[in-house]
Amino acid sequence: MKHYIVFVISSVLLFTSCLMVNNFETAQTAPVEQYQFFGNFSPYYFSLSTDELNEHVLFYPCAEFIVKSGINENSDIGVGIRAIGVGIEGIYIFPGLVLNSKYQFLKSKIDGAVSLEGAWYPGFIYGEDFNMFTLRSTLLFSQENAHRFPFRIALGAYLWNSVENEFSPSFVANIGFPIRFGPNRKFRLMPDLGFLYGSESGGLAQCGLSFGYVGEDVHEIKD
Repeated sequence: MKHYIVFVISSVLLFTSCLMVNNFETAQTAPVEQYQFFGNFSPYYFSLSTDELNEHVLFYPCAEFIVKSGINENSDIGVGIRAIGVGIEGIYIFPGLVLNSKYQFLKSKIDGAVSLEGAWYPGFIYGEDFNMFTLRSTLLFSQENAHRFPFRIALGAYLWNSVENEFSPSFVANIGFPIRFGPNRKFRLMPDLGFLYGSESGGLAQCGLSFGYVGEDVHEIKD
């Protein structure tokens, strides 16, 4: 019975947005002493495995709100809240706290950065307290200057704790298209498609969309 409960809970955590596969970061950092605001929504998961649990497209909406600010010319920090949907009676995952930081090591026609994100989700599993922690490190390359094709590629690793408090690694890859618009290109719309693979999770894909205020394009490269 214990192994069955562990299997069910692990499946819920893997196939809902606790493990958020989407990544809405670009390599550009937030302007120094200015704020950026993002609302992100990831409605669907797609199973890439042949498990009976994963025969269908899964609709588990995940929504988050993130605030970021630059701390120097090459670094920023962010904080936010992430809410998920779980469709199984007896399992309740409450909105979680998200913290992230990014360092930009390349500023050119293509920007490069590394980022680190941690998240904590409290909840109840069949009446017992449960805390889930995730840690994600990512290498980012992007281009969002005016008059060039916008893109963002992200490669990274994910760690998450199971119900037995053992950490399981997964690998993540994302492709996104950061479209900036509005006065001085202060707003950004970004669709993202993410892929995750791990020994415990199998293969998953997730699609999502981000909309945010990013401020003036201070990093723009002139031709």
